[in-house]
Amino acid sequence: MQNNRYHRYKEFRVSVLSYRFTENKTYWRCIYYNSQKCHARLHTCNITNNVITPPSDHTCKRPDRMLIFASSEQLDILQSCDDFLVDGTFKVVPEIFYQLYVVHAIYRGHAIPVVYSLLSRKNSDTYQRLINEIVEFAPCWFPASILLDFEKTLGYQNRYQEDVKFAHNINKIAALAFIPPCDVLHAYSRLALDLDDDYQDILNYFEDTYIGRLRPNDTRRQPTFSIEFWNMHSRTTQLSMRTNNSVEAWHRRIGCVFQCAHSTL
Repeated sequence: MQNNRYHRYKEFRVSVLSYRFTENKTYWRCIYYNSQKCHARLHTCNITNNVITPPSDHTCKRPDRMLIFASSEQLDILQSCDDFLVDGTFKVVPEIFYQLYVVHAIYRGHAIPVVYSLLSRKNSDTYQRLINEIVEFAPCWFPASILLDFEKTLGYQNRYQEDVKFAHNINKIAALAFIPPCDVLHAYSRLALDLDDDYQDILNYFEDTYIGRLRPNDTRRQPTFSIEFWNMHSRTTQLSMRTNNSVEAWHRRIGCVFQCAHSTL
């Protein structure tokens, strides 16, 4: 008896687990056989690996739907590049999906879209699933850097647009990304002393996410993202790409092409 193997057949729609073997055939069943009592089955030829018995219907509740599109040429570019930009857009997608999420590779000095994905949600589990799926059909994809925007809405957009002084102080906080990493904590401490209680929620979020809360012993807790992860000083001095503005511009052009919100498939 061989060890059980996982595989994904496009005919089966979800991953399957091999559970029995003969000389000529391998028998597969849905990975949700135990947890959801799904009785879908699939038979493949051991020599050709082709499906020889049409798959039966699933009775399990499948995960959130995800569609991924990429040509063989795009996958070649994906696996040959080191730096990437990713971003999502929402209005152009059909109503059965939540967003169009696109991976752009920095190829010969230009941002080239290489993977298009229609996602049902906007959360970390969905993005992790997307990465796992991409790695399945692009196993040589080893990105050195991925640039994306990741922000939490704190409800200050209107004030930022209307209050010049408030916007200027927020820009000072954002400017911490462009000073040397070794100077960030000192610069933040000096800046925080000049800001009143109106900025406390913003400062708390910045500390939790980017530099860590201050402990009683004057050390800082581990932040969500280390300073080295988000700091732009070296990218700026090396004239590397610092924002995903080119990707957002691409999404605006896509929106102009569709000329309507939530078009049908």
